[in-house]
Amino acid sequence: MKWTDEQLHIFASVEEMVRGKGRRGIFVNSVAGAGKTTMLVELLDRLLERGVAAKDILFVSFNRSIRDEIHERTNGKVAAKTIHAMGYEIIKTYFHRSWGVSVAINEDVATELHDSLGISSDLTTGLSMLKKNGIVPAGSMAVDAATQVTAEELREILQMTENGNPEHAENLLAILQESFDDNKIMERGYIDFDDAIWLTLKKNQRGFPIVPKTRKVIIIDEAQDLSWSDIVFLDLLTRNDALVIGAGDPHQNIYTWRGTTEDNITMIKHLFNLTELSQNLTFRCAKAISAYARKFNRKIKSFENNPQGRVEVVGKGFLSRLQKGDIVICREHDFLLRRFVTIMEHPDVIY
Repeated sequence: MKWTDEQLHIFASVEEMVRGKGRRGIFVNSVAGAGKTTMLVELLDRLLERGVAAKDILFVSFNRSIRDEIHERTNGKVAAKTIHAMGYEIIKTYFHRSWGVSVAINEDVATELHDSLGISSDLTTGLSMLKKNGIVPAGSMAVDAATQVTAEELREILQMTENGNPEHAENLLAILQESFDDNKIMERGYIDFDDAIWLTLKKNQRGFPIVPKTRKVIIIDEAQDLSWSDIVFLDLLTRNDALVIGAGDPHQNIYTWRGTTEDNITMIKHLFNLTELSQNLTFRCAKAISAYARKFNRKIKSFENNPQGRVEVVGKGFLSRLQKGDIVICREHDFLLRRFVTIMEHPDVIY
């Protein structure tokens, strides 16, 4: 395949950064049809050829087809996963072991929890008292008895103990609430896509390091589709000396309803210390389409061998040109909703 000058510059930049230190990398701002995924796959091949170990690379794909392609090209040696799949793996492992504060935990773990959660040194006394009162603050252990105790009742019990204090009570209440929430999830027997991400972030913030930072190279496809929580999740996976390569098109952001905005690209570049490069040459769009698209993105241009094509702007008068049996197809619902009544009043049948 003949690579463009833009792509060759990207390859050279990454090869130079491989030898760098600290968090560093590139974000490739790619127009529609520029071949950003093909470029990322080529970058992966070049990294492997230059001695980067497959086990040190994580390819973050937004869909299964790209994930499967990476697995096939590398014989399964490179980890290629969607963010939700990674979150699910972490949470699945998490909920298959006892976690949090258990009356049966050893003293070393209890000491670690004191430090990580900021709980006062009288935690052991508090836990013993809870056990005597039939309350078991444990994650994957039974907490049937605890569900019968209100927060106010628990607060009163804690404050009656010799070492009880309001701060201690609040910390133990928070742990118990987390225990109750986890047991509800376990009883329900399933989690959704968003659970897989936010549960991981929540547990990590509570002081449980459940996300190992092992990958030296992170490659992110369709970066414009990452939400704020997705970005923070990736940060948990990324070493402080990692090489991060991302690609995306802010103009193709169609997931604003789940928290993806152009500001998130800025966040990605800042968090991972990325230099922005560009792919402005589209192989997909006809020249007329690129010319019209430059009203919105002045950098886009078509490959010289692309057809000329034609752009016809659909205005309000298009309804008068519809005939019986015509189908109106739109990428977004807004246009159809705004013209719904007019279309329904059309004398001919329109689908």
